[in-house]
Amino acid sequence: MVADIRPISENEDGSVFCIGSLMDGERIRGVVEARGQIIPGESYTFLGTWQEHPRYGWQFAWSDVVRQVPTDTLSLISFLAKHCTGIGPVTAATLVSAYGVDVCRILTTEPQRVADDGHLSLSAAQAAGDSLALACGDVPVEVHRQMHQLLRGYGFWAKTQSAALPRAARHDGS
Repeated sequence: MVADIRPISENEDGSVFCIGSLMDGERIRGVVEARGQIIPGESYTFLGTWQEHPRYGWQFAWSDVVRQVPTDTLSLISFLAKHCTGIGPVTAATLVSAYGVDVCRILTTEPQRVADDGHLSLSAAQAAGDSLALACGDVPVEVHRQMHQLLRGYGFWAKTQSAALPRAARHDGS
């Protein structure tokens, strides 16, 4: 779902929340862990449920948000240049040309391959992969979805779910 996200706001209790508008006018809302968790111009998958707000009507209330890696060439080049340590637009374009939409997975899991192919030194490939993993998280979106479906409605806090995700990903084999 694509949403125009409004500036992140703070509740009286110090929690941070965000409200957005979908293209069809519907609203989404949710609590974020930190102000930098949702960045305008980035793509995300929101996991949650539709709820009826007494004043504003039906809204999608998310309990988890996962940053998406772009799939079109120009956005992917920009994404790599922004999130990978030591990677500028020219090197990002070279990497996207070599590995296509699989470039993020290869940088984060196979830096030796990038070095062996002559695109970066091993240390540069590892640094780029490490910074990319921090930016995107290293848990596949499908694992997020499965955990969300399993735990929603049972009172598990988002932080508890997030802490369980790396273990779930290892068992998922993704």
